Amino acid sequence: MLYASTSQQIAPPHDIVTSDNPETLRLLLEAALKLPPPPGWDLLNAYQRDILRLTADGLTNAQIGDQLCKSAKSIRNQKTVIIKTLGLTNDWHRLSRYVSLHLPFLLQLRPEPFQK
Repeated sequence: MLYASTSQQIAPPHDIVTSDNPETLRLLLEAALKLPPPPGWDLLNAYQRDILRLTADGLTNAQIGDQLCKSAKSIRNQKTVIIKTLGLTNDWHRLSRYVSLHLPFLLQLRPEPFQK
């Protein structure tokens, strides 16, 4: 246990996450669904957001392309546009980091229909 003061104990986070208490799990899920969008989210269109969401799901460019009826090359090109739009200096590792940092938000999303 961690101590905030001599009279108060604070449970480590793993005690909360591994809880079998359904109410605790429900509260955690509700909190996760209220996450704010990551920086730059409003600069992306629905198609680019779908690409990030599917990237967060662990899909390859080819698998993302299959789901969005596009080629793997189109997905790769869009990822390059996303990198520039987010100001990530065209670095694939930074895109991966962006996705992993905002994974809870990205995974909570429902697919948005792409409109040209």
